[in-house]
Amino acid sequence: MIALQQARELKGCEQAALRLVARAEQTVYGLSRKLEQKGYSASCVQAVVSRLSELGIVSDSRYAELWLNSRLTLGGNSPRRLNAALCSKGIDRDVVSAALKAALNLEKETFLIRRFLEKKRLLPESDAARRSLRQTLRDEGFSLKALDVWEGD
Repeated sequence: MIALQQARELKGCEQAALRLVARAEQTVYGLSRKLEQKGYSASCVQAVVSRLSELGIVSDSRYAELWLNSRLTLGGNSPRRLNAALCSKGIDRDVVSAALKAALNLEKETFLIRRFLEKKRLLPESDAARRSLRQTLRDEGFSLKALDVWEGD
């Protein structure tokens, strides 16, 4: 009887997970949390989410890639802030770093610098202000190559 109840819970949990995934891309952490909030046991959730991850239905790296592409289109955030936002969604730092590296080519990063400066209303008026701003941008995670291109504009 207990095995039947566990099987029923697993099936219900899996169906709920698939409904969530069908609506939107999910992270492992986010999907697990949502399923636990629906009342499924932690062991059941772990089994279902692990299985969906093995099948490639749930993928933190795919989520990070898609999420970054949408944010890079809008611009206005720095690599450091994008990194922090993805890590706050429970995605492993190595996965986030790889996704950022793949998503940020020199052209996109330079665009991101310009949008970041516009959003923050940071416009250097002098060489000293530009040097200070360069350090701020470096602290925000922008690469030296992208900063060199930005300074050449």
